[in-house]
Amino acid sequence: MAVAGRRPLLRQLPSLERVLPALAVVFVMVVVWAQVSGRLPLADSIVLLVSPVLAWVAMRTPAGVVLLYVALPPGLLINAPRASVGAVTLLIGATIVAFLITRWRVNGGSIIAASPLMVLLAGSFLSVHDMSPTAYSAATEFRRAMVLYAIVFTLAYILGRAGELTLSDLGTVLLISAAASGIVFLWQTGFQPWTYATQASNLEPGGLFYRTHFGYMMAFGFAVALARMLSSGRQGHRALDAIVLGFFSVLVIFSFTRGAWLVALVLVTILPIRRGRRGYWLVLPVIALIATGVPLIEERLLSDLSGGLQQSLESGDLGTGRWGLWRELMPRVLEGFPIGHGFGYVWSLTPESLFGSSSFTSETNPFVYVHNDFLYWALELGLIGLALIVVFWTRLLAALRRVARLTGGMDHTALVGGIILTMFVASMVDNGLFIRPVAERFFVVAGVVLALKDRTGQGDPDELPTP
Repeated sequence: MAVAGRRPLLRQLPSLERVLPALAVVFVMVVVWAQVSGRLPLADSIVLLVSPVLAWVAMRTPAGVVLLYVALPPGLLINAPRASVGAVTLLIGATIVAFLITRWRVNGGSIIAASPLMVLLAGSFLSVHDMSPTAYSAATEFRRAMVLYAIVFTLAYILGRAGELTLSDLGTVLLISAAASGIVFLWQTGFQPWTYATQASNLEPGGLFYRTHFGYMMAFGFAVALARMLSSGRQGHRALDAIVLGFFSVLVIFSFTRGAWLVALVLVTILPIRRGRRGYWLVLPVIALIATGVPLIEERLLSDLSGGLQQSLESGDLGTGRWGLWRELMPRVLEGFPIGHGFGYVWSLTPESLFGSSSFTSETNPFVYVHNDFLYWALELGLIGLALIVVFWTRLLAALRRVARLTGGMDHTALVGGIILTMFVASMVDNGLFIRPVAERFFVVAGVVLALKDRTGQGDPDELPTP
């Protein structure tokens, strides 16, 4: 597909390019003066200084905004001054507008690709459940996150269709982001990750807010590292790739996240078979040997089998009682069939109404999380919500198969398949859409995969970039 030949707006206005540097210097001086003189808070000063830089990057290299966004450690962005969901959404939305104005013609493909997400958002406004103020605040915050996901997905799709954002680029920045989070985590534990379980209540792993957030980020890193080890085009980087893979193998283990363990197990089992390199199965006994040396890992592996819902309530860990939770929620799906209970219904559920106990809640988390994104939408928006999320995943997996087939298979399957698998596991047994650092990165990858499929589907003669 040929990219539109329209010249960038700034190149059509050379006089503006000469004036902008001078204006930038004046702007910085004014902001610094306002902050030093006490007329402007430090947080506002930082935002004002960073915003023009981001705007300039968005005009010149829109893909740079996405790559920088993905590469940053999630904890850094979440904890940054004024880096709210709304502010990030505005930045990504402005980047889309700048790109469409300056470089590319509008294409209906992005609207079609994002339509399941858009309809889910529309349903969240059209069908609303009665909620308490606390529940309404939580539901509204999640809806803002869904808006951000849709905007991020759309920008990634547009850039992928234009050939400015590749899967190889994304693999690199995902690795950087995961590695940075892992290094922060090691620093926090004094480079003794096995001590994390005893400090979990006082430690934000990798600058994130919850253990599973960190675990799935490490699964991202493990997936990309394994893909690079299996890539035929990286023969000269074997030693470095092995070190990186070992780094993420250790951190996946000590994230104490069963979803991340499952992702690593599936990838190490399947990808070497597809590649014809069964020697990589040696990673499995090595991981098992390390894991058996930590009693808590065995406890977490077997807790669902031995404890179920009762252990969940007694231990304060809802994650060990997913089957019991889902059994309680399934009749409620049928009660709301076919239109669901309305957006916000899940946030109005209480442990008392489900189990007669509130032992697994805390002051910072009074809500019952469904631990399954498909079940969540079935409860909220009924058959329509479930159908839309299934359609999104079906189209994405079909696109991945097409991209893999057109690029010779393994390189893209290993690189992107691991990211998609991680999110799928998080969506099936955890709260994938509620884990913002993971969901944001997943929707960027999903947007590019669907874009590459649509490029080839319209007879684009250009070859897809390979890692």
